[in-house]
Amino acid sequence: MNAPVRPPLSRAELPAWPRLMREALAAAYVGISTSMLREHGPPQKHLGRCALWDRNDLDRWADALGTTTSEPQPLDRDEREAEAAAAFERVKRRLADGSN
Repeated sequence: MNAPVRPPLSRAELPAWPRLMREALAAAYVGISTSMLREHGPPQKHLGRCALWDRNDLDRWADALGTTTSEPQPLDRDEREAEAAAAFERVKRRLADGSN
């Protein structure tokens, strides 16, 4: 049995999670082990030989758990714009509050 994965940085140390994450951080982001992420998580992206998980794909995958499909569905233009606006507002609030 694998030991729980601990992210290299705590959530409090980051103003926001990075958009692209390596395996250990991506697994910690959704709260599962790296083997569970590889086996059941959303598809990874590659930059050269580096496997990366997109935070948006992880969010959509987690949202879909318990529904009829676990595959992340592509967002349409309105959904992408709404997601971007919501993320921007969260960052603005964190910066205004002085919190991470």
